[in-house]
Amino acid sequence: MPRTKMTRHELKEQDEITTSLQKFTDFVVLRKKEVTTALTVAAVLAIVIFGYGYYRSNRNANAQAQLSQAINTFNDTVNIKSAKERYEKTIVEAQKTYDQYRSLPISNIALYYVALSQEGLGNTAKATQTLQQVAEVGDASIKGVAQFAMGAIYKKHGETQKAIDVYKVLESGSRIRIGIFVRGEQATRSSEGLLPEAGFRISRLAVPAKRR
Repeated sequence: MPRTKMTRHELKEQDEITTSLQKFTDFVVLRKKEVTTALTVAAVLAIVIFGYGYYRSNRNANAQAQLSQAINTFNDTVNIKSAKERYEKTIVEAQKTYDQYRSLPISNIALYYVALSQEGLGNTAKATQTLQQVAEVGDASIKGVAQFAMGAIYKKHGETQKAIDVYKVLESGSRIRIGIFVRGEQATRSSEGLLPEAGFRISRLAVPAKRR
C-alpha cells in the first residue's frame, strides 16, 4: 500500500518536533553531569519523602501496639491476681511507651496510665503530679481525661474542695458530664457534654480503689 504523502503543515510539525528533540538531546549530552545530579537528587528526595511517611506510619502503629499492651496489663485482673503486680507492670510498660514515643500524642495517654497505676500503688502525690503533667502538655482530649481523673482522686481521698476546683476548670473548658457526689453533704455539680476521645481510644477510665 503506497504511503500517504504528508502535507506541508505535517512536515513542518514533524521537523519542529525533530529539532526540539535534537536540541534536548544536545542539552542532555552537554549538561550530562548536571542533569544526572538533578535526577539523582529528585530520586533521593522521593525516597526520603516516601520513607519518612512509612516511618511515621510504622512508628504510630508500634506505639499503639505497645500502649495496648500496657492498657491490657492495667485491666488484666484475671491473669494478674495481685493488684500491686498489675500496677507495677503497667508502670513499666506505659513508661517505656512514653520514653520511646515522647514526640507522639499517644505518649501522654501512656503517662496517664502511669498516673493511675501510681495511685493504685498508694503514691497519690506522684499520681496527681503525673496527671498534672499530662494536663499541661497533652492535647485537649487527653487533658480533659487527666483533669477528670485528678478530680476523682482528690474526691476519693476526701479533698472535696480540690476536686471541685479541678472540675470547675474542666467544666469551663471541656465537653464532659461531671458529677461530684459528696457523702453527707448537699454538693452535686454537673456540666453537660461528651467525654472527649483521645487519638488512641482509652478502653477504661478508672481510678484504682484505695488500698487498705
